[in-house]
Amino acid sequence: MTARAELPTRLLAAGLDASVLSMGILAGVDPALAIGLTVGLVLLIIAMANLTAGICLLGFLTFLE
Repeated sequence: MTARAELPTRLLAAGLDASVLSMGILAGVDPALAIGLTVGLVLLIIAMANLTAGICLLGFLTFLE
């Protein structure tokens, strides 16, 4: 039962490793695109955690452009 409970944690760690590796490669090819993707992912995480804060942040970021 313990090995089965660890499987999602290991899959999550492997997925995180793959995404970090791809972000590193992307940063080497085009740093501006990597920064934009990182800002988008942070906005997504904030919006998933707190929808009100995510919408307020998105509204604020649209005026910065």
